[in-house]
Amino acid sequence: MSDVSLSDIEGAASKNGLSPSLLRSTMMNESGGNQSAVSDKGARGVMQLMPSVVQTYRASDAVLHNDAQGNLHLGARLLSNLVKKNGGYVEKGLAAYNMGQHALDKNGGKIPTQVKKYVSKVLAHADANPMPSESADNFFRKRGIARGGKAQPINAQTIETSPAQTKIKPENSTEEFFRARGIVRKATTPAIAAEREAARNALDMPPGFGKEPPAPAPQPVQPPKSWIQSG
Repeated sequence: MSDVSLSDIEGAASKNGLSPSLLRSTMMNESGGNQSAVSDKGARGVMQLMPSVVQTYRASDAVLHNDAQGNLHLGARLLSNLVKKNGGYVEKGLAAYNMGQHALDKNGGKIPTQVKKYVSKVLAHADANPMPSESADNFFRKRGIARGGKAQPINAQTIETSPAQTKIKPENSTEEFFRARGIVRKATTPAIAAEREAARNALDMPPGFGKEPPAPAPQPVQPPKSWIQSG
């Protein structure tokens, strides 16, 4: 039996732009919903927060003891911030929550095998769209992808992501399509342009999606009249 209610979970998730299923799955994997749970490293409460997190966010010490709702809300806030810090990738946000952002950065952003298992367990019981607050416009804008028009929805099947991520089953949306394919770069190179063109074709987007405007054609140089021989 959990020390927080479903309405508590829904409220904390909504406030922090998470899906209730993602927040609940994270909580159950961390503590089973037990506010009295204490880890070997000193993490406490339903979301297994370290005292340093409470200090960083200037929260009450009660969240480490008898305030289960406060612990839930602070954990939701932390998870949401970690996902945003990692470019919107829920997998990396969960990894940072589990192992710490500093440890993830120190590992070059790569998720260790043991942490991948944790991430997979959490996502196995989460919605296909674990960050419902992120709009399509914000998603494309963050990644520097010019939208030439409204994209048509796709019927995506199970997608195998990169080795550092888990399998996800995205809904019919362009957000998951690009996330699964790692299109997050902002610079424009021939390779990126080709990648965007392939994505445009797959989504039946209008011509010009993700392309830079063509360079103007060079104008012919007219020689000075003195160069033209008379006669």
